[in-house]
Amino acid sequence: MFCNSSYNHYTILFLIMLFSGLLGGFANWVILSDEKNASNEQSNNRGKIIWKKSLILGITASFMVPLFLTTISSELLNKPLEGTFNKSYLVFAGFCLLAAVLSKQFIESLYQKVMKAEARAKEAEDIANKAKDKIEAVENNFSEPETDANQQVLDNNRAENTIEDRIIEAIRNVKYLYRSTSGITNDLSKHQPIPKEEVRMILNQMVGQGRLQTKVNEKGTVLYAIKNG
Repeated sequence: MFCNSSYNHYTILFLIMLFSGLLGGFANWVILSDEKNASNEQSNNRGKIIWKKSLILGITASFMVPLFLTTISSELLNKPLEGTFNKSYLVFAGFCLLAAVLSKQFIESLYQKVMKAEARAKEAEDIANKAKDKIEAVENNFSEPETDANQQVLDNNRAENTIEDRIIEAIRNVKYLYRSTSGITNDLSKHQPIPKEEVRMILNQMVGQGRLQTKVNEKGTVLYAIKNG
């Protein structure tokens, strides 16, 4: 049956968990019955209750094994090559049988493990959010605020450079990681008057060329920086 290429991997896992749960539950009942009989004689009704409880807990614990394997990043649940019976099925059956025999302890232990994993995940998420906030704060500290662009100074000794080169130089030679259109316009206008809207148009062209990158600050102002890479 297992060598037939049409067998269903998940059906096999289901059957393993079911029969391992039943067998492990029976073994658990035998263990509990021996312990009880060692101290005092149990009634038939009491024995039936233990029998049902052992089977239910055994099957439940067996079907929780996939969750346990996921928490330890096991590959036992992976589908084997088509048409083969992988020995991982036997290992998986062993896990299910052990979980069923020790059903109560296994369920309690798995619950604690899942709760700890959830707590660690939440803690990691909080750390990531705090780091993101710190990065944004640093970027804001190194982002130039919007200023008045009316200051214009002529400099006839200015070396002949293209507007794009002068924009790159204006962004690179200040303490800010990101610069505003007004700040860049002010720097350019110290050497040669240039309208702010013309600067904005050239900046957008450079963004489209992949030479600059943008971000929007908390006031909704578009800021520009040299694009890495």
